[in-house]
Amino acid sequence: TPAIATAPEDVDKTGRADALPSYVTRIVYPASESTIPMGPGDFVVEAEISPRLDSEEQLILLLDGKAVGAPQPFPRWQLTNIFRGAHRLQVVRVNETGAEQSKSTEHTVYIMRPTVNR
Repeated sequence: TPAIATAPEDVDKTGRADALPSYVTRIVYPASESTIPMGPGDFVVEAEISPRLDSEEQLILLLDGKAVGAPQPFPRWQLTNIFRGAHRLQVVRVNETGAEQSKSTEHTVYIMRPTVNR
């Protein structure tokens, strides 16, 4: 039988010398489809990212498709006075030019707040 050709040991498995890193960006808190209990609508959003951000990268939190605050280098946001109802959360990793590197899946959270009858 003919010999089977194998790739040299030092060849990158992707076949490309300029292979991009595999980014992981996900929301770890609150869980998707969770309910924030009665109160003023305050809660924390935490994300997990891999690999770590380099000095030119930032994270953006999107609430219902709109950025919350300025881009930041740490994966934790304190949200305050969020109105009752369903809201979509997503974290986006961007580079120094603002180009998207990766993003989390959207999480939906439900905010419960008291109503005032008049």
